[in-house]
Amino acid sequence: NYPNPFNPSTRIAFTIGHGAPRLVTVRVYDMLGRLVRTVSPSGVEVRYGYTPGRGLLGSVTRVVDGTEFPLP
Repeated sequence: NYPNPFNPSTRIAFTIGHGAPRLVTVRVYDMLGRLVRTVSPSGVEVRYGYTPGRGLLGSVTRVVDGTEFPLP
């Protein structure tokens, strides 16, 4: 499963570079650039981790499996 926010088994791994731990937020956008969902995986400061595999959209909306573009 390549990162796909619409799949319940998706996990998006991340690593934060040098320096102090930081708060992490993952934002999911649709193909028109509209924000669909904001996910805060931990609520604590981290250096690395992953978003839990529960489908990042949860029950917010019905969506179709498709193309995703990772953004920095």
